[in-house]
Amino acid sequence: MDKLIAAAKGGVGATVKLVSRLESKKSVREGFLSRGKEYSAMTLPYMLPEVSTGDRGGDANAHGYTGFGAQALNHLSNRIVHNLFPANQPFFKLKWTEEERDVLVEQGYMPDELSHLLESASKRVHDYETKTSGRVCMVNVIKHLIISGNACLFIPPNGKDIQCLPLSHYTVTRDSSDEILEIFTESKKAFSTFSEAHQALIRKAPVGQNIKAEDEIVLVTWAVRVEQDKFMIVQTAEDIQLSLPQYVKGQDLPWVPLRWNTAYMESYGRGLVEDQVNDFRVLEFLCEAQMKGLVLISDIKYLVKAGAVTDIDELANAPSGEYIVGNRDDVGILQLERYADFTPITAAIKDIERRLGQVFLMQSAVRRDAERVTAYELRLDAQELNESLGGIYSHLANTLQIPYAYLLLQRSKFPLGRDAVQPKISTGMEALAEAGELDKLRQFSEAVGMTATWPQELLGRVKMYEFALRVAASVNLDSSFLRTEDEQAEVNEANKAAQQEDMASQEAMKAIPNVLENAAQQQMGGQ
Repeated sequence: MDKLIAAAKGGVGATVKLVSRLESKKSVREGFLSRGKEYSAMTLPYMLPEVSTGDRGGDANAHGYTGFGAQALNHLSNRIVHNLFPANQPFFKLKWTEEERDVLVEQGYMPDELSHLLESASKRVHDYETKTSGRVCMVNVIKHLIISGNACLFIPPNGKDIQCLPLSHYTVTRDSSDEILEIFTESKKAFSTFSEAHQALIRKAPVGQNIKAEDEIVLVTWAVRVEQDKFMIVQTAEDIQLSLPQYVKGQDLPWVPLRWNTAYMESYGRGLVEDQVNDFRVLEFLCEAQMKGLVLISDIKYLVKAGAVTDIDELANAPSGEYIVGNRDDVGILQLERYADFTPITAAIKDIERRLGQVFLMQSAVRRDAERVTAYELRLDAQELNESLGGIYSHLANTLQIPYAYLLLQRSKFPLGRDAVQPKISTGMEALAEAGELDKLRQFSEAVGMTATWPQELLGRVKMYEFALRVAASVNLDSSFLRTEDEQAEVNEANKAAQQEDMASQEAMKAIPNVLENAAQQQMGGQ
């Protein structure tokens, strides 16, 4: 690698043999990619197609015998994107760092008074994300993460649309501490679309003289760590360097390699489909068996008895209700009457779909099989399943949302850096936490409200404050909103004083007519 770095420093036109190193990195990726293609075939075949070059519209990229995997994956990916990146609001809020807050205070500013500046910056970033199709890209990112466990987010520095690179188009190398060492990306571009200067450079390659205008040239981009927090970016075509090396900080890399689940000492991740791959395989097998069996059942043949007196042609061409001379025993129906054999297959398919539906948070799988299902049951089940993704939400907040927010701030020309402000994620796990607190308050209110149905004799013996504290503790709710005994005593004293003052003012108002009458009488007596 040191030789490649030294060669890249040679500048434009230098020979940097990145293709051979990329091929060695592909061998490490191959196992993850091959499994990803298998899982893609079970769900969405076009995400990681088996046929990645030439005609991609053939049967090799078509669905199997069930579309349940596609339905489940589309549902979960859209649900996660809706939770992490809402369409109607920014997914993060900006707040001042402690150092910047101290500086603002020293300069006579109140940080809270300047919060509207940060809110406008968040909205500007949200508009930039919308303009560059960021949310559309995120749907593909989450789909790839669920299927193969890997995806690479690319935020171009020139304001172009944000892209999602599938696992087949990039490689990544990490060290034992999970720090990124190298990133390779691979793309194709028609030779005629290169500038004349770049075409002249590519012609210098060993195969350059035979290149035609319509030929596609493989562009290899290499980002390699050269210092603790510094990367060098090099781009080549046919191993010919096209531009000077660029140097950026690690946090400013336009590529963000992502993983669904992580394993120690592995540069690539594992997806949710891999966790449930056995159920997907069995479901595909059973659906295939069911479909082929139904085809056989639907195949009907008519048998004619040898030496039959019935005219078969006349029978076939006769209109409905016509009288024909013949014997009904001359014609019989041949059919595979094995409907009962498919009952256990159908039951097994439904059971697997129910299990997978729960994993992929499909509401039809959450609802229990009964005539009446209460809204409370559905809410609890949905909350439990949604919280089962809490670990993924936290993981994506650290590996996707925060780096993505910083890069969007940079791309939208935000004037302040990381030392001044930092994004606080307001969606995903944060939203789940708020929903959990709201549900606790709902449970608390329902439990306390039950006392209204108790007999009056029993209700008179209940210590409501102690009862409320016990209910709050049972649902793990912070009861700081309830007044303590001392605080309630102070409130009672204040209310008592206010009542006494009110009563005194009312007595004074009642005495005013008598005072006026006495004053009038005294005035008349004096006259």
